[in-house]
Amino acid sequence: MVADFGLTEDEQDWLRRGRNASGRGPRRLDPNVYRAATAFETLLGYLHLVDQPRLEELFEFVWQSESESERAAESAGGGGGGAESAAEDGGLVNVSERAETP
Repeated sequence: MVADFGLTEDEQDWLRRGRNASGRGPRRLDPNVYRAATAFETLLGYLHLVDQPRLEELFEFVWQSESESERAAESAGGGGGGAESAAEDGGLVNVSERAETP
């Protein structure tokens, strides 16, 4: 998603540094997801220190992209209220994380 933002050469370097600096990550998380998240956090930190207006542009881009993907999911899913409504209410629980009760 951030690749569509049009990053500068310096910003791409910071993404690369963050991705390469991260280790394996938590056992239950895909290492590629962990590296991508760490790289994004590194970029956010860099922009916070160096160019806050650019950071605000990036946040705006991410929020717009998220809104568009939510609208696309709602229209594809028929606007159903199932998992989306439960997630909004905080009632959505990952089945693998549920405690078994005897």
